Amino acid sequence: MKRTPIGFDFLLAYSLAIVYPADLDIKTMRRLLIVEDDQNILDSLVFAVSDIPNVEISQGSSLKSARSMMMESQFEGLLLDLGLPDGNGLELIEKDGVAETLPTLILTAAIDREMVVRAIVAGARGYLTKDMPNDAIASAVEDLLVGNCVMSSSATRLLMSYVKKESQDALERISDFGLSQKELEVLKLIREGSTYLEIAESLHIALSTVQYHIKNIYSKLGVTSKISALQRVYG
Repeated sequence: MKRTPIGFDFLLAYSLAIVYPADLDIKTMRRLLIVEDDQNILDSLVFAVSDIPNVEISQGSSLKSARSMMMESQFEGLLLDLGLPDGNGLELIEKDGVAETLPTLILTAAIDREMVVRAIVAGARGYLTKDMPNDAIASAVEDLLVGNCVMSSSATRLLMSYVKKESQDALERISDFGLSQKELEVLKLIREGSTYLEIAESLHIALSTVQYHIKNIYSKLGVTSKISALQRVYG
C-alpha cells in the first residue's frame, strides 16, 4: 500500500480543536456503531456511552459485521477497535475509506505510533486507549458526534514526537544537499505547484535567474527533473 506523505502543517492543524457546527441540533437522534470483538469490553463501552442524550447504539464484532451494518444503515459515528478477528480495523478506513464520510474514533488497548499516524492520515478523528475511564470515553464520543477531533494524551505525545522527528529529518536532508536559501525558496514554490514564471514573479527575480537556480538544484541533488528533486529533498 502506498503511504501518504504527511506534512507538518497537516499534523499541526489536526491538533487544533474543530469548532462546533453552529447549526447542529443535538436533539436529533444520532446513530453510533461500536465495533469490538471482546464482549466484556463491548459491554463496558455500551455502558459508558449509554447516557449520552439522543444516541442509538449498534454493535459489531468484526470487519464483516461492520461492513454489513454500514451498508444497511446510516451512522453518525463509529467507535472502532483495531484487533478484530477477521483483520485490522484500519482496513475500514484505509481500504474502504469509511472515515471520509463517517466520523471515526479508534479505540485500542495499546498506542502504537505507526498506527496513530496511519489512522489520522486515513481520516480518523481520534485515537483513545481502552483503559480510559467511562466518563472520558463518553466525553470523547460526544465530541466525535459534534465534529470534534479527539486524542488521548499518550497518542498526542506520540503524534507530536513524530512531527518533531519528521521535521528534523527534513531539515537534515536539506542541509546535507547544500542548497542555498534562494534555491530552497525556489524548490518550495515548485512543491506548491508554481510555474517558473510564477516563481519569478513571487521572488521578484528574472525568469532566467529561476532557470539558473533550477540548474544548480539539479546539479547539487544529482537529478534531472522537478519530481526527482522534490522526492530527494522531501522524501
